[in-house]
Amino acid sequence: MAVIEFESGAIGTVEGTTAVYPENLEETLTVLGSRGTVKLGGKSVNRVEVLRCGALTEEEEQSLARQNSEEPPNIYGLGHRPLYHDMICAIREGRPPLVDGAAGYRAVETVLALYRSAALGREVSFPLGEGSTLDYRRIW
Repeated sequence: MAVIEFESGAIGTVEGTTAVYPENLEETLTVLGSRGTVKLGGKSVNRVEVLRCGALTEEEEQSLARQNSEEPPNIYGLGHRPLYHDMICAIREGRPPLVDGAAGYRAVETVLALYRSAALGREVSFPLGEGSTLDYRRIW
C-alpha cells in the first residue's frame, strides 16, 4: 500500500497484492474528485461501475458507462488495443493522442517510486531520476 501526495495537496492511495486466493477477484480504480466520481471494476478493470458528474444528466452518465464497459475474453482484458487505435487515429487526424509518451513515463515513474519507497522504507520525491525495476529485486 502506498499513499501519494500530489503538488496540489490531494492525497491518493494505491493498494496491490498478488496474494489473492484462489484467483484474481477483481481490479478496481476509483477516482474521487470535487466535480465527479468514477469507479472502474471487474477482473480487468473492464466495467464502469459508478459514474457521477455534475455536468452530465443521469441518462448521459449511464450511456457513457455502457459505452465504456466491455466483457473481455480473459483477465488480461483487451490489452492496450484502444490506445493503439487512438494513436493511429491521432496520427491520421493530426491531433495529440489521448495518452502520450509523457503520460506513460509518469506512470512508470510512479511505479518505480513505489518500489524505491518500499526498498528504502521512507518517502521519496519526484522527479525520481535514474532507476529500474531491477534495482528493487531484493524487496520481492
